Amino acid sequence: MTISVILPTHDRPEGLAQTVESILRQTRLPDELIVVNDGQAEIDQALPAKAEAAGVRFIYRRRSPPSSAASRNCALELATGDIAMLLDDDIVAPGDLLARLEALYAADTGGVVGGICGRYVEQGPTPLPSRVWQAIAAGLAENRWAPRVSAGRYASLPPALRGRLVPTWRLVGGAASLRRRVYEQYRFTEAFGGYSLGEDTEMSFRIGAREALFAAPELTILHVKAPEGRPANYQRGRCYVANMLYIARNSVQRGVGTWLLLGYHLAGMIALAAVWSLLSLRRGNLRLAGGMAAELLAAVRGWVGRQLCG
Repeated sequence: MTISVILPTHDRPEGLAQTVESILRQTRLPDELIVVNDGQAEIDQALPAKAEAAGVRFIYRRRSPPSSAASRNCALELATGDIAMLLDDDIVAPGDLLARLEALYAADTGGVVGGICGRYVEQGPTPLPSRVWQAIAAGLAENRWAPRVSAGRYASLPPALRGRLVPTWRLVGGAASLRRRVYEQYRFTEAFGGYSLGEDTEMSFRIGAREALFAAPELTILHVKAPEGRPANYQRGRCYVANMLYIARNSVQRGVGTWLLLGYHLAGMIALAAVWSLLSLRRGNLRLAGGMAAELLAAVRGWVGRQLCG
């Protein structure tokens, strides 16, 4: 079994170097490491030589404009492994990550599993305000507005994997793995562009209807906070709403309930960001709320215009 590790990167050369170092310290090294750079900053020129010295094929591509979805797709086109592991450029992989991943797929003798997702563990303790934010956001029907068809719920796992894999409806983009038959057939939508918030959710909906997707609690990945290298909060807010609306229109079986729950979710997130801005005295959250509100208002105006004018 061969493994391709995929790393899209955008203006985080230090974070990328740290991530690559953790990949090259694996007890089970990848067969190839594919880095796709859509930022302005160049990567550490020592990385290819370090990979080659470890016996890992290093593939590097530059592309533009910035799009995490397009960069992941570029890497998937280049991948040759039986398994493709998609990571982010701000993580540190435990030394046995790939060995554990390979063992899980190897135990799936019938080829039932289409994809496996690990879980993020934040570096250091999570501050109380962040935990409160996450709890409230989860209560706002986050992604529960989308009707989901999960093939993994009906898959029959071999005894060696029972209790180790849990059916999931979402593969987190920076901690996901796919079998070759899956990644050769599916791609991330590039309609999102830029900082593609939600592209992993959208792709998981499409894959999960046909392929069994699972989460593996034993696969932990350390998320290391790094400079964003991403759009400002206002643009992130607009991007988030636009992408959720795209998913509702194009990627799920929608109905009146879907739109009502999505509206509840987006309105709740806008209110949460606005209130949080007042409580924390941080303008960034207010800009996030403003971006979400602006995009949602534009979408409503467009819908009304189409209904009136045809």
